[in-house]
Amino acid sequence: MKTVSFQSAANPNVQNRINVSLIFNYLRHWGPAYRAHIARDLGLSPPAVSRAVENLVGSGYVLQSGTVTTGSGKKAPLYQINRGKGCVVAIDLFKEHMRIAAVDFSGQVLRKSLGSRYAESDDIQGDVIRDVDRFLAESSDVDLPAVAALCLGVPAAIDRRTGRVTGAYLYNTLKNLDLVPVLSERYGVDVYVENDVKLAALAENRLGEGKEHRNLIYLDISDGIAAGIIVDNQILRGADGFAGEVGFMVPSTENLEYSTFTRGYLENVASVEAVRIQAVQAIQRGARSSLLESAQDDTDRISARMVFEAATAGDQLATNVINRAVDLITLAIFNLVLVLNPEIVVLGGDIYEMPGVRPLILDPIRARFSTMVPFTPPDITLSSLGNDLCLLGASLLGVDNCLNREYPFQIDNESALAGGRRQLADIGMYPG
Repeated sequence: MKTVSFQSAANPNVQNRINVSLIFNYLRHWGPAYRAHIARDLGLSPPAVSRAVENLVGSGYVLQSGTVTTGSGKKAPLYQINRGKGCVVAIDLFKEHMRIAAVDFSGQVLRKSLGSRYAESDDIQGDVIRDVDRFLAESSDVDLPAVAALCLGVPAAIDRRTGRVTGAYLYNTLKNLDLVPVLSERYGVDVYVENDVKLAALAENRLGEGKEHRNLIYLDISDGIAAGIIVDNQILRGADGFAGEVGFMVPSTENLEYSTFTRGYLENVASVEAVRIQAVQAIQRGARSSLLESAQDDTDRISARMVFEAATAGDQLATNVINRAVDLITLAIFNLVLVLNPEIVVLGGDIYEMPGVRPLILDPIRARFSTMVPFTPPDITLSSLGNDLCLLGASLLGVDNCLNREYPFQIDNESALAGGRRQLADIGMYPG
């Protein structure tokens, strides 16, 4: 995020454009407000706020939404983002079934649906088009605003400039996937593609457990393991989009020879799928466990959920397998925390849906962290946003990119002090 300190703008037209942008993003973040309230919070003069609000109302991006009685007893008009100005179609491509939603410019989800199973697809471009076409056709009864953009989350590294997939270790069908030109041509709107875990981290930062924090780590523990990292309210992508690929971490020098182009060491021993596989392998080697009875003597029927249920019920084998995963996950979080010093670490992904995740996973990690780091440890918690993290993050990124062309400035929350020096934050455009 670029910041600019200033006392005043020499050009009144430039100053007014900045004020319009500040007020627009203030309304996006805080919701409906009246002019005097806006002026007080942003440290702007009442005439400057009036001119900017009139500009926003005239453009159709803001509208009056009733009145409020102020502290002086007067009635003042309230202003809010115009939800009908446009919407974004957000897509989480690789959940068990694709998730797709239409989200208006205020962030309200207008319609949500499920699509194809893309892990099994041999024509991802064609399936995406068919799913989007069907979603839009079935949304006719909802009276959607005009679609302004599509934003997709995929489990892969993305070239920020083009939206093309540059690395996809878990899904070969995603390699070199380039959806942007095909979808842009078909729908006549801008298309954005981002890594799914990075989008989940964005959602946690704006809407979830991290909304009061500027620096956070979101750790997704599913079939794979990856981190979405937020630094000063911005996604950390790294030089080539691979920042956060912690599934490739190794816990000791004994593992330095581990080499793979598909699944990293950590996710091979500590992911949700790895927990299932290790429990099955132990039983096949002759270990005793209630899991075998639950699976009616068929190890192919053992699921990760069953392993967690068995551990919750006291099964020793299941408990041992999960404890080993906890040790390795704790070590990964420890190293991330030492490097990044976040305010909060949020755990999510498939692990979120496992029985007993709090006593089996979260509580042991928290207990160890109380003495592990040489400074105040970050809060470590579970996501509160459920399965829609990537979808919510895609909607946020899509709306940001639609609106930031027109309204690129916002007040940095930490320095938004009325009457003081204002810090302008250039939100920055994707793809940049």
